[in-house]
Amino acid sequence: MDQSQLDPELIQAVLGMQGQDDPQAIALKRQQAQVNALRGQSLQPREGHMAGRVYVGPGIADALSQGFQGYAANQMQGGIDSGVQDLSHRNMAAKGKYVDALTRAMRRAPPNNMQTPAQDVPSGFSDDLGFGSTPQAGY
Repeated sequence: MDQSQLDPELIQAVLGMQGQDDPQAIALKRQQAQVNALRGQSLQPREGHMAGRVYVGPGIADALSQGFQGYAANQMQGGIDSGVQDLSHRNMAAKGKYVDALTRAMRRAPPNNMQTPAQDVPSGFSDDLGFGSTPQAGY
């Protein structure tokens, strides 16, 4: 197979089989880390603080902020899930194309070290797997 037959999906499939990530997978991992951080912040309990000698409880702005962080994390998660699904479908299709191309290439040309059937039989033996034949003198 020459290089003109290699398409980017085949290259991505080979890299994926070798355990290397493509840029889209790296971006999805980074986005997932951001979602996890937002979700973690939204689940932390609200705390008040001391202002001098007076305790100031958590305000409505804190509750709204945490609610918004949770909402944003859920919205981002939907996009990440669809991106992961698209990436996996694309990689599966690319791997299928790679396997098909490899199978076609293997069927087209036999390896150089294969011999023809006439050359497989040593001299002094018949073609019937050697049963009932006599070897050459000296064996």
